[in-house]
Amino acid sequence: MPTEPYFPGFMSVKQVGAFHADFFADFSTDAFKRLAERMELSMDMKVSQLSSGMEAKLKLAVAASRDAKLLMLDEPLNGVDLLARDVILSAIIERADENNTILISSHLIDVMERVLDEVIFLKRGRVVLQGEAEAVRARHGKSIVDLYREVYAS
Repeated sequence: MPTEPYFPGFMSVKQVGAFHADFFADFSTDAFKRLAERMELSMDMKVSQLSSGMEAKLKLAVAASRDAKLLMLDEPLNGVDLLARDVILSAIIERADENNTILISSHLIDVMERVLDEVIFLKRGRVVLQGEAEAVRARHGKSIVDLYREVYAS
């Protein structure tokens, strides 16, 4: 799921789902319908009418409707309000299981910290901190948020 909008404005939410169902063999139309409803997206809404937060919800609904072993989400919470963040995070958590990996790129560490299993900090193209989130916290005696401030403030 890229950060940037990529759906054609003329498409409806339903057409976005149908397009992805045609394109990806592992796409579940039923899962998409459930997620769209949960995200309060009407199937007849046009992409051009969606706010940035609603488009973020649509991008997540599309990505999470695939039965992929690796789900890569780039800044899934950008442009969404606090209530939408909760809906999106719970949908991400529910999508996670022992058969897949969800890789999330985000600068919203304060929001993401509660859902992290593992953490990787990249700086100037290099890994500067990596590990299981609880072990990293214990080893450094700090929260992931505090470590983020330390790593990226310098």
